[in-house]
Amino acid sequence: MRLSRQKNVILALFLTLLAACASVPRFDELKQVPKSATLQEALWICGGYRLPDPARRPVDLKPLVECVNQAAERHPPHDDVRFQSALPEFQRELNSGYSYLRDSNWSAQLGRELDAAIHAGLRILWESPGAVHVIAEREQEALAAHFPAFSRLIGIANWLQVPSHAEDRDLEKLRAGLAGIAEHGTSREADYQDLKGLQSQSAYLGQLFEERDALGSSQLGTDVEERYRSGVNQALSQLSALEQRVFSSPPLSRPPHA
Repeated sequence: MRLSRQKNVILALFLTLLAACASVPRFDELKQVPKSATLQEALWICGGYRLPDPARRPVDLKPLVECVNQAAERHPPHDDVRFQSALPEFQRELNSGYSYLRDSNWSAQLGRELDAAIHAGLRILWESPGAVHVIAEREQEALAAHFPAFSRLIGIANWLQVPSHAEDRDLEKLRAGLAGIAEHGTSREADYQDLKGLQSQSAYLGQLFEERDALGSSQLGTDVEERYRSGVNQALSQLSALEQRVFSSPPLSRPPHA
């Protein structure tokens, strides 16, 4: 009889653990983080995960937490002062906040706030934590509420607020890739000129994206969408070629062009 009860207890524990494992949302892109060439690329990969809406449990946040931890481990803090404190602070608050979450204090609204805050933080980190950014009002509020130390560190109170912030993963990939190359540095003048050209193209595409977003589904908006999509695809192709040239050489200790 005692043996039977022990078997039942073991089976119950096994089923509980199995259910817990099965309940963690999948994020297949997580396996790409160890292969990333730069911190910016790794954080951009993390930004590909969005909490379901509504997010019903704290565990829905786990893939983001794991991804940021893996990105920080793959690309530890380095000589760039923008990342020496900003990334560890963001990571600390993310892990600390997640450790205190329980089903009893979770809500769909909290999930939306955390999703907005974390993705805004990731975007800030892969673009440049030392720069002044344009940020949506709800993102600034969410960051200040859930990442107060990180928000103070990057001076978020001084940033320009806009009612909303539209996103495009391809444009963000371009920006993250360019930031990674700029940080790594280019040893050849031709690569440096290509980088500067792509940075100008990225700025133009950002303006085109905002114009497209404002025009909506009108015929003019469709024309702008076609120009924007063609430009982004071409820029990403050029970025890939530039990354292959730049990262085929060892990182430069003091980039001559940054």
